[in-house]
Amino acid sequence: NMRCNPLAHQWRLIPAAAGAEAGELVFKDFGLVGSAYATSEQARSDKYDVERTIEVAVRTIDSVVGEFELDKLDLIKIDAENAEDQVLEGAAATLAGLKPSLIIETGDMEGSSTTPILRKLEAIGYNPFDLEGQGVRRHNIEETYTYGNLLLVHNDRLDELEMS
Repeated sequence: NMRCNPLAHQWRLIPAAAGAEAGELVFKDFGLVGSAYATSEQARSDKYDVERTIEVAVRTIDSVVGEFELDKLDLIKIDAENAEDQVLEGAAATLAGLKPSLIIETGDMEGSSTTPILRKLEAIGYNPFDLEGQGVRRHNIEETYTYGNLLLVHNDRLDELEMS
């Protein structure tokens, strides 16, 4: 995917998971059919058996931003299968300083809820939006979420949006 992107020279592959602190995680791999359930957290379903475990390095987003001395960051996509809180905790300085927009995958299952994460982001100045075609529209935070993606934009960057 990176090679096919016309801006590939601006991308860097970091062979690590994003988390709250540096270290290692053990991921549960449920195979190709159950790949949506891969997690380092408690399994969200007993529908699939763990086929194997995989050890991966963990870095914070703040450490990566510091290593590359980034002074601008426009967007972070988070699809962390129940570990969004840890990813955001490891990005606290980046969120406060660079205020990147975020795309967060939603999809509440047993033992997980998107709502508390959205409320935490709202408390630090982030606004949720639904993605619609080439634009966005304001999103009202819900009690439960099905599969989807939400865009969150900091108050200081709202002028960069094209509303639907």
